[in-house]
Amino acid sequence: MRKAEERDEEDLSRYAEIIIDIAYNKLDRPFTYRVPERMQDVLQPGSLVIVPFGKADVMRKGYVIALKDECGLDPEKVKEIAELPVNDSGYSEDDDGATAIALAAWMKRRYGSTMAAALKTVLTSRKPGKPVRTREIELILPREEAEKQLEVYIRKHQVARERLLRELMEVPRQPYSLITGKLHITAPVIRAMSLAGVIKVTEEESFRNPVLFDKADEA
Repeated sequence: MRKAEERDEEDLSRYAEIIIDIAYNKLDRPFTYRVPERMQDVLQPGSLVIVPFGKADVMRKGYVIALKDECGLDPEKVKEIAELPVNDSGYSEDDDGATAIALAAWMKRRYGSTMAAALKTVLTSRKPGKPVRTREIELILPREEAEKQLEVYIRKHQVARERLLRELMEVPRQPYSLITGKLHITAPVIRAMSLAGVIKVTEEESFRNPVLFDKADEA
């Protein structure tokens, strides 16, 4: 009877696949952690968590990319999530965590970044704290009109506008910082395309709570 009870208890456990926020390509993969009972109703894909990591169990930030009922590992060797950095909540319940994670995965493939860096770009904290302004660029032309506009840019040898339009035809809404940083698109080009009604720039104010981390994270 005791063994049956232990199996039942094990079946009730939940697990999370977590990307550790660490700038090291060899560790840029999901790690499995047990979800504490107190977090099971609030944790969701996209949640920011604090977890013990490595042999020394150094506390590090991580991003939940999936939740599951089975882990395929020895449960006794699976570490438990330590805490949610802001009270008992993760990212906004209004956000589509699955979409954000998919976008981060695309950014990793497209630009060769780590998954942690991509997740940091697309996920926004919901709790009040230091206000930050986030800007995004969105393609507003229908697909057929966008293709015609692309032909115009190609014919006029407007390389930067062509490059930006191609990217937005793949993913119609992208972070402003990604466009200017990875694609090296200048503000005048963005402004010209916006005035022409090809794209629009949106700006939102959100609140981000900084999370303290060890100096070792900066190395």
